[in-house]
Amino acid sequence: MLHRLDYPERLKSKVWVKEIWKNPGDKIFNLIMIIPVAAALFLIFTPFLSLTLKISLKALAAAAVSNTVKSALLLSLYSSAVSTAIACILGVAAAYMLAFKKIPYKHVWNTVATLPMVLPPAVGGYLLLLTFGRYGLVGHWFYLSGYSIMFTDQVIIIAQIFVILPFVINAVRTSFEGISAEYKEVALTMGASEWQIFTRVILPLSKPGIFSGAIMAFTRAMGEFGATMMVSGLNETMPIAIYRNATAGHRTEADILSMILIMVSFGIMILMKNLDKND
Repeated sequence: MLHRLDYPERLKSKVWVKEIWKNPGDKIFNLIMIIPVAAALFLIFTPFLSLTLKISLKALAAAAVSNTVKSALLLSLYSSAVSTAIACILGVAAAYMLAFKKIPYKHVWNTVATLPMVLPPAVGGYLLLLTFGRYGLVGHWFYLSGYSIMFTDQVIIIAQIFVILPFVINAVRTSFEGISAEYKEVALTMGASEWQIFTRVILPLSKPGIFSGAIMAFTRAMGEFGATMMVSGLNETMPIAIYRNATAGHRTEADILSMILIMVSFGIMILMKNLDKND
């Protein structure tokens, strides 16, 4: 029998591992655990392997310079960068109010700020249609002034902001709430204004949370499909181009765009891991 005081040392030793596998009950338990782990690895890695084996370097080079791939990539990068920048400005302000201000029904506002994260994409897109369409609540005024915002690059950016804003708000608010109240109290005793406390104390201490929120928002904007699909018209971001090329039988272009999105997502995940380590 293993003693409690000896457990950490025995855990690190090969003798302890051998003793585990000598126990018939532990052997059965570990064999049972291997089955779901193998199934999970199969479900995760097989789709990536299928795409990797399908793409040839010659087809990759040819498709990478095609107008379809380039236009979708440029529009996705442009719209995602702009929407992320705007979402960060709006999200930091909203997170500050939710974290530090005593506002009525704060729990309701917290729920509303998170709602776009859990809405079905089709519902989000339809809400944007009702708002910015030709006869929508806001879009009708644009139409009366001689401009229709629907099916433009601008409405794609609006759709992405609608989807990614909760990610920024939640990440930044969590970072704000993690700041010790002593920092703010010390700054107040030194005569600092609320603006000075915000810019010189709160924001510097919250940089990791703001960066994490921005990275998550950019990644989500690059992969946004449902809401954007309903308002984009003929404009194609990368996810929309993947769907249209796949359904039209242009599999090479769909493969290339998918690989690019995978590489972007993988790179961003590595960046987030490095930021976590630095914290």
